[in-house]
Amino acid sequence: MRFNADEWVQLAEDAGMKYIVITSKHHDGFALYGSKVSKYNIVDATPFKRDVLKELADACARRVCDSGSTTPRRRTGTSRAVPATRGISVPMRKRTRVAPMNKYLREKAEPQVRELLTGYGPVCLIWFDTPRMMTADRGQRFMDIVHSLQPACLIDGRLGTAGDYRSMGTTAFPTR
Repeated sequence: MRFNADEWVQLAEDAGMKYIVITSKHHDGFALYGSKVSKYNIVDATPFKRDVLKELADACARRVCDSGSTTPRRRTGTSRAVPATRGISVPMRKRTRVAPMNKYLREKAEPQVRELLTGYGPVCLIWFDTPRMMTADRGQRFMDIVHSLQPACLIDGRLGTAGDYRSMGTTAFPTR
């Protein structure tokens, strides 16, 4: 398989993009990075055996002149070239009952969010996908994790509680 993170970042910059957001974990649980929490990931469960997210994060970091201006939720920076930093999308869809959902969140989802926020450099934004089965308490736990590990990281509003900004649902349209 041919994947070159530097080419992706260059293409994003050439297109005028200021940041890159990538789905780090699919709804089915497959992670696009080498998770220590679950072997169901691109490094351990595929012949590719490479951490795509790490390669992309490193390529973004090489392109950003002022790393101090990069913030979680993947992207920002200042330079003559358009810098690309990184953002993370973390699907939270898990159809299960309350007790198994709590176990899933504490034993898998929360540790994987910690992995993403501690192993891939500054993240300017994190986008949680759909608030199904997310209570205000569960959402707040994720907000606390994100803000404790990457205080400048923005959190979308699809976590089951108010985030740092409002984001629309997949089929929603703004009213104004």
